[in-house]
Amino acid sequence: MNELFECDDVGDMHDYVGCMVKKQSGELILTQTVMLKSFEDEFDIKSARPVEYPEIPGTVLMPVADDVNAEDSEW
Repeated sequence: MNELFECDDVGDMHDYVGCMVKKQSGELILTQTVMLKSFEDEFDIKSARPVEYPEIPGTVLMPVADDVNAEDSEW
């Protein structure tokens, strides 16, 4: 690496461009937990309801009347 680029060895990498880096069983594992947590806080989506399957492409979703944020909708 030093032959191609000017660089210094500062030890194991812990994070890179917003990703946490973990070395496990000879593999590098990248996660974005910190970024996802900040999205949760910024967009107040801690109570979001995950779905098991994605929607069918082209489906248009509309808010339901009992949705907590329905009154804030611009529909």
